[in-house]
Amino acid sequence: MPAETLSFRAATAETANDRRPRTPRPLGSRLRKGIGHLWRQGPRGWVWLAYVFAISPWAHMALAPIYEMERRLVRARRRARRAPERAPPLPLLGAHKPVKLAELCPRLEEEISSLRQPGAQIVLAQIDQDGFALPAFPHYWDSPRTTADAFIPRSRFAVRVVDCGGVVGVRKEYGRDIGGMLNELEAAITLIGAGLPVASILDVDFRRCAVTFSYVPGLDVREILARAGARVRNRDQPEEPRRLGARRACAIRIQEGRRFIERALPASAVAAITRTLENIHRASVALEDVKYGNIILERDSGQPYFVDFERAVPLQEFGRGAQRYVRDHDMRKLLRQFGGDGLTAEVLRKQRLPGGEVYAPAYVGDGVRWGQIWNPDIGIGRWRYVMARSLPIPMGGRILDLGANNGFNALEMLRAGARNVTAVEIDSAAIEQGQFLKRVYEWADNRTYDLTYVQGSHGALGALQLGRFDMVTAFCTLYYLGEAEMRGAVREIARMTDVLVLQCNTDRAIDRAHAETFRKASLEFNVALARENGFPKVEVVAPRGYSRPLIIARAA
Repeated sequence: MPAETLSFRAATAETANDRRPRTPRPLGSRLRKGIGHLWRQGPRGWVWLAYVFAISPWAHMALAPIYEMERRLVRARRRARRAPERAPPLPLLGAHKPVKLAELCPRLEEEISSLRQPGAQIVLAQIDQDGFALPAFPHYWDSPRTTADAFIPRSRFAVRVVDCGGVVGVRKEYGRDIGGMLNELEAAITLIGAGLPVASILDVDFRRCAVTFSYVPGLDVREILARAGARVRNRDQPEEPRRLGARRACAIRIQEGRRFIERALPASAVAAITRTLENIHRASVALEDVKYGNIILERDSGQPYFVDFERAVPLQEFGRGAQRYVRDHDMRKLLRQFGGDGLTAEVLRKQRLPGGEVYAPAYVGDGVRWGQIWNPDIGIGRWRYVMARSLPIPMGGRILDLGANNGFNALEMLRAGARNVTAVEIDSAAIEQGQFLKRVYEWADNRTYDLTYVQGSHGALGALQLGRFDMVTAFCTLYYLGEAEMRGAVREIARMTDVLVLQCNTDRAIDRAHAETFRKASLEFNVALARENGFPKVEVVAPRGYSRPLIIARAA
């Protein structure tokens, strides 16, 4: 889910960019500055940079065969399990509520109502390999149907539409594959518990090795593509591709589906499918079987429902690196079939951050990085050099980040334990970059981060009415206001929090448009600013020779 953005533009004396237009520096000056950045990192920083530049870009390729072997071993181990003695309490209702037969087909309801017996199911139709129904009664509702002569038997599991005491269900019979049944059952229970769009579980029969799910009215993506003209169903394939083998035939169907996907599905539907898969991963489940026929678009809402979880695996059974590999394995399948904006390490290593210049460089692992990550004055370099060990981040607390730019610091504070960060930023391009970077962090950590952007100036905090926070931060940003506005802003902050963190900038080499900014950015001025406006207890974090000292100010 993209970071929420609230828009608020206020008149202010703030200077959005206090630096003069950039002119290329002499090569010698740039080299001296670069060497200074590297020298300041110290041995720990050098080792980390060596890893990021020399090892990380290749490690993912070297480890891929190991992760693939781990994935196959986990799947094989799970398929060899035995059935437990008891089924879970049923029915287990998910996001999709069961549909009554009387609502789908009143005439069929009249036809079979006298046949019902307590605890027994009535088979209404068999489902073939293409998802077509072969009805067992003369009346049936409007859905893809076939005849006995055209019925294509399923290659693995028998699937039947059944009546369960007036509710329509889909019974999946696994034969001797008890491991596949347990995989599907456990994945469905996990996803139902996470509140994700999956069918409800109506019945579990370990004796018959069958699970009955609620029927989801709608069409699967394979049928939607076929109706748009794509030859993706088994019955639409000429004989020659059938003899090519399952892998080649699958590749041909995907190629055919991609030709029609844009005309068959709106971009919003593809985005919803992508977000749903991301949420499934955040519930610690990898599907391992992402394909057109396993995604149903619900008839009324268009909500995508993933089905068929017999190959699903819990991510907890993998190490951290293998977890990301398995998640990317799912997403690669989705991207191959649908396109869209899904994220994988391979995609991110080739992608530029939107919004133009990268103010705060970022590195999230697996060779995914942007900007000058070696610079300890900004982004990941600054975080590692001073912030990670100095910021008093409130665990589970709310933070207000003023002048948040692309949200790097906000995301790192969330990663370190904050519950919510509200980011105030006036630049639309920086907000766009921050919203994308939020998705990157959520991909990297497989969790959702509560980051909310407020578009506006931190010179008018009182008008924003943001509430109270456990900490307020202003990293190299407050001094772009006028002096009176700075004092007013800090007094307003004192009403919002007991902890304020300011970052100064004592670098005199910056080519500023207003010389007065040097004084407002100084350590002495900001210490006095905090003490005189509601934060008498001040702690200074100023590593020797570092031009971005921190001020941690607390109310009495």
